[in-house]
Amino acid sequence: MKKVGYLIHSIHDVNFCLCRIIKEYDNLETCKSDLVVLLCKKTTEKKLMKNNKKSF
Repeated sequence: MKKVGYLIHSIHDVNFCLCRIIKEYDNLETCKSDLVVLLCKKTTEKKLMKNNKKSF
């Protein structure tokens, strides 16, 4: 079953961002590490979603 989630972030009550949830984490360091490898193009969103073992 494919799970998709989105968040709306308010920035100074003037701008808003629509963000896609690709994986849930139980600690900040692992989340930061995955963000770095994603931004460095060493992994893809699809791979992170596939490895997501938590349900939300």
